[in-house]
Amino acid sequence: MPSIYETSLNDLEKMQPLFNGYEESVFFSIPSLKSTPLDLRSLSKFENRNSLIPHIRCGDYSKKQTIETAHLAKEMRFKKVFLISGDPPYAHQKGLTSCQAIPYYHRLGLEVGSSLDIYAPCLKTEIKKAEEKIKAGSRYLVTQVVLMSDETEKRLLEIHYALHHTKIKIYPCLSLLKDFRKDSLLLKKICPFVPQEILSRKQDIQDNNKKAVEFFQRLFDSDTMYLFQFRKP
Repeated sequence: MPSIYETSLNDLEKMQPLFNGYEESVFFSIPSLKSTPLDLRSLSKFENRNSLIPHIRCGDYSKKQTIETAHLAKEMRFKKVFLISGDPPYAHQKGLTSCQAIPYYHRLGLEVGSSLDIYAPCLKTEIKKAEEKIKAGSRYLVTQVVLMSDETEKRLLEIHYALHHTKIKIYPCLSLLKDFRKDSLLLKKICPFVPQEILSRKQDIQDNNKKAVEFFQRLFDSDTMYLFQFRKP
């Protein structure tokens, strides 16, 4: 199964050689910093840019800047991009929402991805946003960390019933942490339905991830995993 590893720009040079000769397709997702947008030109030193997926914070760019950035991504031979932030537009926001930005990348033949909050307070609103992104040209969606529970399964089923007709690819984001207790407060902010079995270590995170992958394959025909904490394969 293809994998997407999220890694910082600083760690990318160390990571790429680890996957030489790897049988499955491997991509590296490069996030923006909270304070600074990712400069696409900083990735120009990497020859194999087909395997890189830059994160682009849409809210940082006006329409004109978005068009320029999309053309730059095309010129640099990226195949995939991941558009984040700006949903919905906020009062202080000068740039576009991801939904507004998606078409400018899609028209150039780039495979555009975006986020899907499976833990959103109003799941119907999140599904509606996802439908708008898909109509705009998004080809895949990535969730937050998937921690399987009855509530999580219920929400994923609702997403399936609402979006299955779109044939959109939905990739589960999986954690490689072995012990969530140290990060339990942060984790609960991301996922309100953290199974107690995981926090108490009665359930291994790898067991959770296996169940999540099988669930996403069955429900969404998902063929890719998104791993946001790297470790040597």
